[in-house]
Amino acid sequence: MRQKHSVKEISFHFGNIKIIGNIVIAVMNEGILFDSTYNTELLSVCTEYLGETAFGYISVRKNAYSIDPTIYLQTAQVSNLHAIAVVSVEDFHKHNVTVEKQFCNQPFEVFDNLEQATDWMHNVLPTGTTQKHQS
Repeated sequence: MRQKHSVKEISFHFGNIKIIGNIVIAVMNEGILFDSTYNTELLSVCTEYLGETAFGYISVRKNAYSIDPTIYLQTAQVSNLHAIAVVSVEDFHKHNVTVEKQFCNQPFEVFDNLEQATDWMHNVLPTGTTQKHQS
C-alpha cells in the first residue's frame, strides 16, 4: 500500500513545481529562458523544503522554452540532488536532453510519461529516501 504524502505546490513567475515526498516535479512556462537566475530561485526553494534530504527533479516539458545548459554546472553543486528526469514525447526535447546530459553529472534520463519517470526516480534515489506518492 502506498503512503499518501502531502503535496507542496509552488508557483514562480517562470513556472510551477510540486514537491511530493522527495521528488520535485516542474512545469516551466511557455517561451521562457531557464537560466541561472531562475535555477537559483528554484534550488533555493528545494533546499528550503527538502533540507539535506536526497531528492530527484523531474521536468515535464509540455511547453516550449529554452534552457541554458550551463545551469547544470550550478546544479552539480547541490549535493543532495541525486537524479534528473525529463518527461516529453517530442523528439525535439529528447534531442535537447542529449546536449543537456553533457553538462550534468547526476543520472539523467528522458521518459515518455510521468509514471515512468517517477518509477525510475524511486529506483535511482538512495534506498530509504524515496517516498511513493499518489498522483
